[in-house]
Amino acid sequence: MSDRIWLEITTVCAQVGFVISTLANFVLLSLLVIRPTKALGSYKYLMISFCIFSLFYSSVETFLRPLIHMYDNTIFVMHRKRFQYSDLTARTISC
Repeated sequence: MSDRIWLEITTVCAQVGFVISTLANFVLLSLLVIRPTKALGSYKYLMISFCIFSLFYSSVETFLRPLIHMYDNTIFVMHRKRFQYSDLTARTISC
């Protein structure tokens, strides 16, 4: 399979994953906030924080479009720019 086709497949899968993640987390957040139950207790706040962090990280992943390459015990992360910004900004965002 050529590299161009593989990049298209990963781009489409990332977009589909972002939509599914966003919808699922918003549904879970709305259920946790709208339907108060005493049975969940303080676990409810932990679930809310997980949903918020998941929304944040999925939007960062969609913004950066990372490519991760692993070889032996080395991980190499590259990202494909969506917008034209400086190299310093790109390094800061990927960190």
